[in-house]
Amino acid sequence: MEKTFRNGCLEIAPVFAKDGFKYFASKNQLTKKSKTFTYTIRFQSSHYNNAQHIQLIAHASVSSPIIKKWRENQPLHVIHGDGIAGGLVHLLTDSGFIEWNLREKGKKNQEIIRQIVGHISKNAFPYFSKFEDTVNLLSELKRNDIPAFGIGQALEFALCFGTKEDAQAIMENYLQRHPEDFNKAKKELEKYTTTGFPKTQMMYEAQQIAGAIIAYKLKPPKFPVESPTRA
Repeated sequence: MEKTFRNGCLEIAPVFAKDGFKYFASKNQLTKKSKTFTYTIRFQSSHYNNAQHIQLIAHASVSSPIIKKWRENQPLHVIHGDGIAGGLVHLLTDSGFIEWNLREKGKKNQEIIRQIVGHISKNAFPYFSKFEDTVNLLSELKRNDIPAFGIGQALEFALCFGTKEDAQAIMENYLQRHPEDFNKAKKELEKYTTTGFPKTQMMYEAQQIAGAIIAYKLKPPKFPVESPTRA
């Protein structure tokens, strides 16, 4: 069963080689590097596979050695490591959860491989392409939520690749779109101001906003935010 999964990955990999992706069999993943970002497509299976069902799901992510170094150079930072955005490929769009059965009854293997390749090309590649124009991406982050791109990552992305003003606008517009986080962020900010910057990972949006205000000296927004700042 493991062999079937790995063979499936090996059949997918050459299709994306023409797009500049290199396959690492030990990690079941494809990687493409630009000067600034690393784009990764990783395949995952399941311990619950059986003779009739060999699962394959795909993850897509964006990371950067530049933002990793930037974070390490900050006295305080909200997110650790080099990660910026991404997750299961279906999370990059509005499509629902999708997995493939490499032994689906009635389907030839090549047909399943074509479906996987098509799904990744349709959903992951346009997502990756957003990062090739950081100015436009920062503008989009001010206007809208981008799937699988958390607010903590977005604020640090703006501070690393844009300006403090970009980060401020992204935060204020985010709170305008998500009024449910107003009081949560305010409470977290009050707590961190009293007890100190948290040593544990900040998992939730309100925690990340409060952490970013302290770490990067952003202006605490008025609660509620009265009007968003547009790009």
